[in-house]
Amino acid sequence: LVIVCFISESFPRSLDAYRMTEGWNKPAFKMVRGQLVAKTPVDRPGPLGRFLENNSVLWRVGLLASRSLGQFWPHGESWALNSALLRQMQADARAQGVPLMFVFVPTYYWRSFPAAIRYLRELGADVLDLSEQPGLDFETMYYPGDGHLTTAGHRWVADVLLRRIRERHSDLAQPGQTTAR
Repeated sequence: LVIVCFISESFPRSLDAYRMTEGWNKPAFKMVRGQLVAKTPVDRPGPLGRFLENNSVLWRVGLLASRSLGQFWPHGESWALNSALLRQMQADARAQGVPLMFVFVPTYYWRSFPAAIRYLRELGADVLDLSEQPGLDFETMYYPGDGHLTTAGHRWVADVLLRRIRERHSDLAQPGQTTAR
């Protein structure tokens, strides 16, 4: 079983091969003539792009507005790239006969992602939207002012995932069992 967890921020972040704040490259892709192609350090924004990203309020407001719309309606470069990535993951898993589960993890500030959930369901993917699960408490499961899950939040996510795996993938080994494949 392959589990792909994502948050709303995963979509816009996938456009950047280089993370300025951390100062490192990460695996990222771009679309070239309808195909996924790996990004390299050469794909970093130029001086003007970096200046706008780091200093322009208008630029940031525009990005936030686009991102907010993207929560509900697929559009733009982020959606083109991420829909291709999701389709490729689904195709690769099916080709290998490996079960694949997509899991949306809400953050304190981005609590739902209906466009992505709708898209994954249209793909016929096994998708678990944690924002729809009972017991989610944004006040106790997230650090105040930070948005990340607390220990209690991580425990809740693990419990929900384990229930889902047992429901949908009962053929997988149970705790204490081993299987040869």
